[in-house]
Parts: sequence; C-alpha cells; structure tokens
Amino acid sequence: KLIKVEQPNALVTHCHAHSLSLSVKSTTEQCKILSDVMNTSKEIVNLIKYSPKRENILGDIKKNLQEEVSTGGILKLSATRWTIRAVCFKRIIDNYEALMLTWEKCLDERSVDAEVRGRIIGCQAQMSTFHFFFGIHLGHRLFSQTDNLSKSLQTTKMSSLDGQRLTR
Repeated sequence: KLIKVEQPNALVTHCHAHSLSLSVKSTTEQCKILSDVMNTSKEIVNLIKYSPKRENILGDIKKNLQEEVSTGGILKLSATRWTIRAVCFKRIIDNYEALMLTWEKCLDERSVDAEVRGRIIGCQAQMSTFHFFFGIHLGHRLFSQTDNLSKSLQTTKMSSLDGQRLTR
C-alpha cells in the first residue's frame, strides 16, 4: 500500500518466497510419500528434541559410533517455514543408524511409558521401510532445490522481475 501511495502505477506483486513456501506445502500435502515422511519426521523430531534423555542417548550413541565426520543433531521442523526442510531431512539421513540404535536402547528401558513406547515403535517401524528411506532421500533432494530458491528470492538486491525469472 505504501508503494502504491508513492507510485500509483506500481504493480502489486506477492512475495515470491512466500508463494514458494505455500506451493511447497500444498504439493507436499498432496504427495502421499512426502506427506508420510513429513509426519514421521515430525514424530522423530518430537521424540528426540522434547526429551533431553533421548537426545543425550542419541548423542552418546553417535560418539560410540566414532563417526569420521561429525553430524549435527536432529533439527526441529518449522510448522510455517516449508522451505527449510532439506537440512532437517539431511540430519535424519545422517543420523539414521544412530536413531535406530536410540530406539532400541529406549525400548530396552522399563521406565518408558506405554504411549511413548508406542510412538517409538511406530517411528522405528516406519524408518525400517523402503517407503520412508526413499521418501526421506527424495524429500531431501526436492527440498534442497526449494530451499536454495527461497534463499535466492530473499536476497536484498532481488527485484520482482528477477524473482519471476528465478521461479520459472
């Protein structure tokens, strides 16, 4: 509105980065494999990030695996920012073996209540399927592209015309 007041001939253009985020969300929800992977990934993140005990178990297992390249921990998925998913998926891929061992260790403990035990068994079962393994890799590849595009669209010197050209 402020631009229109200053320059009445200006054309209204929606934020390209926001439009990209909305289209990624819509597409992901319509694709069953990506939707399933997203739901399982959210559950993995919730089980790890909202339990300091499980997060410490994961960290200890990663140390014991003596990985050559240190991988970061699991990252939270933003409910509204759909163009920052690639890093979250990459962290799950990088920590795949450690996560599976974490689920085993958690299930061995008697102190885990029935609801959390069921959620862990569900994540473990999903992560054991080709459907999830393929989906998490596919999601990582796709979201890497949309994340890069989103970053480019949000640069300070990006004009509306340049944004349109990038999105084609």
